Amino acid sequence: MTQVDYYLLDVSHLPDAPALGPAEAVWAPLRARAGPSPCDTLECDEAALLGTAAGMGRWHRSVSFCAQCGSADVKPYREGKGRQCAACGVRFRPRLDASIIVLVTDRAGERCLLGRNARWPEGRYSTLAGFLEFGETLEECVVREVEEEAGEPAGSQLGAERQ
Repeated sequence: MTQVDYYLLDVSHLPDAPALGPAEAVWAPLRARAGPSPCDTLECDEAALLGTAAGMGRWHRSVSFCAQCGSADVKPYREGKGRQCAACGVRFRPRLDASIIVLVTDRAGERCLLGRNARWPEGRYSTLAGFLEFGETLEECVVREVEEEAGEPAGSQLGAERQ
């Protein structure tokens, strides 16, 4: 298998977007809050790669100072997968927030509970999702998220399966 290298060039800090070349080329958010997204037309691997690049770009912009000593001399290391302080040597990696996504169905599996954001276009719905809190199991998170997002107590009626 041939190895392919990919690089991220973050231009989000620029006051004006750089010219793209062809007149029909436009800058667009990677994932739109509503409506179509550039990711809709990509293969899964390409969309995952772009999502990873966007997340890493945001993370690199957010780590300007060393949390250990306060130095501003913080540079990427491990091909950009982390950052390291030149003053004290401490290394940083992106924080990962564990999350769940759940499809709630009735006992017969014939109907499901979906959520809807009022800002979304008509006809757009979503499964329920959320972030785990510290010390919370996946099952506890599912119960809490269903109650928070749908106003439905799930409690003991929940039959959870892990993938």
